[in-house]
Amino acid sequence: MNTTRYDVVIVGGGAAGLSAATTLGRALRSVLVIDSGTPRNAPAAGVHGYLSRDGMNPGELLSIGRSELLSYGATVVDGEAVAAHRTPMDSRWFWEMPDSSPAGACSSPPA
Repeated sequence: MNTTRYDVVIVGGGAAGLSAATTLGRALRSVLVIDSGTPRNAPAAGVHGYLSRDGMNPGELLSIGRSELLSYGATVVDGEAVAAHRTPMDSRWFWEMPDSSPAGACSSPPA
């Protein structure tokens, strides 16, 4: 059972989730990103309106973003977060995967 405690858990490894996680990683926060690998912009031919990346393949953007994020010590779990629950003993939030295994824990509530 993975009960690693993180400062922040981000559900979704798209451009916004990776950007938020990278910013937190740069600020020396421990970050877990849970990503199902099914970005909403997958059918798009290119990314538009994202500074310096106009026309880039969405998958390439996510690959570059994930690599940058990992360089800051963040953790990425491939999978889907299906539930979050709080433990009464120590007030930690646990994020569950489909097989009911915890992906990680943090003190912040889901937002």
